[in-house]
Amino acid sequence: MRHRTPSNSASPKLARRVHERSLVRRPVEQVEASGVPEKAAGILPKRPEPAPCQRRLLLAEDDVETRRLLGAVLRRQGFEVVEACDGLELLDHISPAAYEHRLAAGGIPVRRWGAYDAVIADNQLPELCGLDVLAVLQCVRCPVPFILITAFADEDTRAEARDLGAAAFLEKPLSIQDLQAAVRTAIEPH
Repeated sequence: MRHRTPSNSASPKLARRVHERSLVRRPVEQVEASGVPEKAAGILPKRPEPAPCQRRLLLAEDDVETRRLLGAVLRRQGFEVVEACDGLELLDHISPAAYEHRLAAGGIPVRRWGAYDAVIADNQLPELCGLDVLAVLQCVRCPVPFILITAFADEDTRAEARDLGAAAFLEKPLSIQDLQAAVRTAIEPH
């Protein structure tokens, strides 16, 4: 519902009340303008928590609404979030970071343009699943913490994720608090 701007003949009190009411509605309008679904506005933190330094996360999720919601939640926590929609795009984002890591491990100084503090990926991605990407990271010995999310958790998947070095294994439906805790735990030692 839009408020009309009071005409010049309206009292200053009325003008002030209309202005105050529009300011109260502004945060919801900003959330809607950001592309986050309206139903998500109630679960997002009110203000971003200050981060000691900008941490960079890579988020891979094929469901658009889930990716937007998780990205918005993490950005409000002060993280820079790069998004990918499938396993190949995820691998494209990780490849420069893995290459930089290999150079640095060989004593060659590099700028860390592609580095991520953590990767959060759905296991059931198109093209390459999350476990496949995690296996590639292990093969190239890239130590980025990897948080695996899945709606189809079984003991074999959990065991494979553990063996490949996943920092966390989260099941859908996903709790925002569990995701935030997993991210904090994954990046803490880094």
